[in-house]
Amino acid sequence: YFTQIKNLYANDFEIKERLVTYKISSNDSLSISVDKSPQIREKLNQFLSGGGRSLSASSINMYLNCPLQFYLSIVENIAEEEDVSETIESNMFGTIYHYIMENIYRPLEGKMITADIIDKIYKDEKYLTQLIEASFAVNYFKLENKVKKLTGQNYLAGEVLRKYIKQTLTTDKKLTPFIYKESEKRIHIKYELPSGKQVSLKSFIDRIDIVKGRTRIIDYKTGKGELGFRKLEDLFDKDMKNRPKAIMQVFLYAHLYLLETPDEKIEPGIYYLRELFGKTFSSCVVHNRDRTVEDFDKYRDDFKDLLHSCLDEIFDAEVPFSQTSTSEACLWCSFTNICRK
Repeated sequence: YFTQIKNLYANDFEIKERLVTYKISSNDSLSISVDKSPQIREKLNQFLSGGGRSLSASSINMYLNCPLQFYLSIVENIAEEEDVSETIESNMFGTIYHYIMENIYRPLEGKMITADIIDKIYKDEKYLTQLIEASFAVNYFKLENKVKKLTGQNYLAGEVLRKYIKQTLTTDKKLTPFIYKESEKRIHIKYELPSGKQVSLKSFIDRIDIVKGRTRIIDYKTGKGELGFRKLEDLFDKDMKNRPKAIMQVFLYAHLYLLETPDEKIEPGIYYLRELFGKTFSSCVVHNRDRTVEDFDKYRDDFKDLLHSCLDEIFDAEVPFSQTSTSEACLWCSFTNICRK
């Protein structure tokens, strides 16, 4: 109405315009901290021996990222409502990739893998297509017995996966000959702390192989991340902005694996898929930029002490579940609307 007056009757009125602004500033959000009440301690006890629930490496990493997020997601078991998605999101992409790699190598478990074997798999496009379609059916469509041809966006995602699978095989070929030991190994143990608590821990190791006499514990990661660490304390530092959490995870796998097979020489490693195509790709974890971790046993005692301190803190009734001091964990957190950090 005002625009109409201004343009149609500008000669009939003396019109003055003023822009009025208000300085608006939001109050700093209050920090949230959850004390471990008797009811919460009872829920935490479910992760102890006989409680029926277990902590994984990813849940311990979540605690280190943000204790409050760990409380809401793991202790209270609060999850986002699942949305129907028409595209492959990053976590589903990783799930599909894991399934394909598991099924490529599962028939070869315990066998010597040569360059010829990998070449045969690499060139068999029909076989790779079957694996891709089967993985989509099981993990994405949830229709295990109804494998179908991929179309549209799913077909494109499948072709991207094919490139990652082939590049993984190309990387593996450089390691030949090696023994492929196991895929998706499950470890579920009652882990006793020096305090006497028995924590139920579980792990899912993506891949175990033997290269040049060393047993490699390999974790597949769909993104990219750190392969190096300065000191072991960094792996458990809640205030560290870019904490090498993937290294903490694969070190925990190595530690738990050695509880079952104490005589093996363990080399932890990480396959960051986005790094696979680089000319200098390496899966090796590096300490202080120049020392490759070829024998985890040299780090194990110190790692174990730090792990014990972390687990003791999780169950310590006097230590509340507080918000993270950094903002890294907030980027993908489901609970930012609650804590507003």
